[in-house]
Amino acid sequence: MEAVVKFIGHIETPYKYIDECPRNIESNGPLCNLVVKEELLDGLLGLSAGQEILILYWFENVDRKILQQNSRKTAEFSGVFALRTPNRPNPTISTIS
Repeated sequence: MEAVVKFIGHIETPYKYIDECPRNIESNGPLCNLVVKEELLDGLLGLSAGQEILILYWFENVDRKILQQNSRKTAEFSGVFALRTPNRPNPTISTIS
């Protein structure tokens, strides 16, 4: 089985490097913008400004070979699937915003 991911846009953030990103989303953090490709904007019909939606996104420039690492929070050595780390074989992330 092979899956294909089609990106519908990107997220603009003030962060230049993955190490600058907070461990968790902070409600008082900086404003980030979702940018949907122009040709897909009609797909937003029915959503309203401020409505909470599930956002799936893909971390770029991460190490996809790491399977274990130390937790930044507890320093405990764990598998990446037990941690909130972008370093993983499939760096798909989700949030509600």
